[in-house]
Amino acid sequence: MIRHIVLFRLKDEFNGMNKAEILSRIQHNVNHMREAISSIQHIEVCTHQQDVTAVFNADDLCVLADFATQEDYHHYFHHPVHRDAAGFAAEVSSSVHAITYETIDYQAMAHQVKE
Repeated sequence: MIRHIVLFRLKDEFNGMNKAEILSRIQHNVNHMREAISSIQHIEVCTHQQDVTAVFNADDLCVLADFATQEDYHHYFHHPVHRDAAGFAAEVSSSVHAITYETIDYQAMAHQVKE
């Protein structure tokens, strides 16, 4: 499985939108990607929780997405709906950090060892 994680620090304001409105628009864009891009197995938006991360200089939100294969990830990455959503997110963010990696299925490995 391929996991793609993107962390965003949002601008306080963009084209008359405040941070809450920007976040709402990003959540809408993620929901649209979920519906439009069939290669996405799972996608979610995780937001900064002030009471949990108050001691850290935390980012505002994270988008986490899972894909069955590299090909599925590439399909998503180059899809026009993702390109539009990513373009908006880049415009409204003061910083963006991403990591994409292949996960290891430890349960399957343990099962194979037992056999």
